[in-house]
Amino acid sequence: MLHRLPLLILFCAFISSTAQASPTAIHNPSEPPSSETWSLQEVWRLDNEEDDTLPLMGIINQAAVTSDNHVLLVDFQMAHVLEIAPGGEVLGTLSRYGQGPGELEQPNTIFLTDEGQVGLIQVYPGKVILINRDDTPGRLISFQGDIPMVQYGASSLGDLIFTGQISSIESAGSGYATRFFLARYSQEGVLLHTYLENTTTTQYDPPVINEKGQWFPHQGWAVAGDGSLLVAPARDEYRIEWREPNGDIRRVMTRDFKSHVRTDEERKERLDAMRMYRSGGELKPKKTILDTEPAIEQIQVLNDGSIWVRSCWSERDLPEGVHCRFDVFDSEGRFESEVSIAMAVDREKDYFRLLKDGRFLWSRNGRSAVDALYSHIEGGNEEEDEEEDDGGIQVILLERAETE
Repeated sequence: MLHRLPLLILFCAFISSTAQASPTAIHNPSEPPSSETWSLQEVWRLDNEEDDTLPLMGIINQAAVTSDNHVLLVDFQMAHVLEIAPGGEVLGTLSRYGQGPGELEQPNTIFLTDEGQVGLIQVYPGKVILINRDDTPGRLISFQGDIPMVQYGASSLGDLIFTGQISSIESAGSGYATRFFLARYSQEGVLLHTYLENTTTTQYDPPVINEKGQWFPHQGWAVAGDGSLLVAPARDEYRIEWREPNGDIRRVMTRDFKSHVRTDEERKERLDAMRMYRSGGELKPKKTILDTEPAIEQIQVLNDGSIWVRSCWSERDLPEGVHCRFDVFDSEGRFESEVSIAMAVDREKDYFRLLKDGRFLWSRNGRSAVDALYSHIEGGNEEEDEEEDDGGIQVILLERAETE
């Protein structure tokens, strides 16, 4: 048997070197290879004030596009989904408010499964319902183990991927621990793989909030057409990792990048937004924030395979008339262009979303509707609300305007 030993050693060495092989690395420059500005044109518009035959619209800030080019709009406030034909005709609604089959109380996010079903996410208690296009209920997905607060989700090779968080009270009520996660689940709610997680502990005595410990890329990830996962795992790096379904890193894309340094006003806004509550009211904690904004805010993979990234500069230092800009990469992660969107969007009052088919959804007064809802819940001033009323919700589908 001794004469077989060298062959065995070589075989083991080959397996070891293969397992430790580094993923493909693509390093991109700071400046985009090209820049372009897109003007947009209207495809269709929904307006309750102009058309009283439309279903009443509330808070609409998420959408999906089906394979037959229908647009599905999630209405968080009305707890249903509007289905819109390519020409703008409202075909009806899916789901409804409730706790029965095919019902949710606060649908926050929509996605489409590989089988063509509509997936809707309820933030808390975290659960997912699948609905067939004929509005018949599909599967109800409840998570096994601790009940999470679910943020965003997507379908991947028959499984589901979510970001969320699970909080637990520390002993004697001295504080709480929060575990943020990005994980793959089966359609039975069984955890299959955790891609990223971060646990932070918050103490009440003395009360402290640390921004660094609470960061997590809730929107800094996307699923590619082949089922692989793109994720930005580090707050202060322009770095995107392609991960196989089992978590192995296939490719890494980086870029020379300097994050935006917060102004004094931005620091104050961030500090004001950091709140801590305990039974009995709001606490006044010591707050620690970082000097810069997160490098990557959002990743989207479009149907053509291109990768669109919103960085911390997406809505800063823009020319007049430009609402936002995207960093656009090809399907391999090579920086191709910087695309600026020329549109008169009011960031304080409106929502504006890029869809997977490359079109855009503009929900006018969508943010105002959120403010009005919470103002009503908290007992806001009705006279002030009336003075600030800028009209009802309008939902507009836009596409790139044809150039001469």
